[in-house]
Amino acid sequence: MREPDPPLLVPHGRLRPWRVEDASTLVEAWHDADVSRWNPVPADPSDERARDWIEGCPERLRRGRSLDLCIVDDDDLVVGEVGLSGFDPAHGGAFIGYWLLPRARGRGTCAAAVSEVSEWALDQLGLRALVARCATANLASHAVARSAGYAHAGRDGDHELYVRRRSDTG
Repeated sequence: MREPDPPLLVPHGRLRPWRVEDASTLVEAWHDADVSRWNPVPADPSDERARDWIEGCPERLRRGRSLDLCIVDDDDLVVGEVGLSGFDPAHGGAFIGYWLLPRARGRGTCAAAVSEVSEWALDQLGLRALVARCATANLASHAVARSAGYAHAGRDGDHELYVRRRSDTG
């Protein structure tokens, strides 16, 4: 597992690894009603917890557990995140997750970031498929998945599944 090199670009920004100095923005996200409603958030969404989580990113990457990239604007300020997790080497798949802070919503930023990470992961990591697992009621997440080239693939309990496959595997 590795990070994209060179960094992936999105309109008015790019994707990069988390830095400890981003901790306050991560706490802001954890306190956002939409982010916390649709994503796992720690019970203690504090600066200390955010720093611990960020400091753990390189180890999770090294162990092949997750790749977490923040979406930053042209001023290098964090506006969201895209991450890969749940890698399944036997099937060549992984889950993709994402969130965006309110100040960056509605401009296509998240869909662009999800699309860039997806293309990179399918081309450079050798994955055959990525799955976005969206709560049925999270319409914004569904729109991001569709805009990023994911096709609806069914249901898993109260979640809709969207899949994006490498073009040479169908």
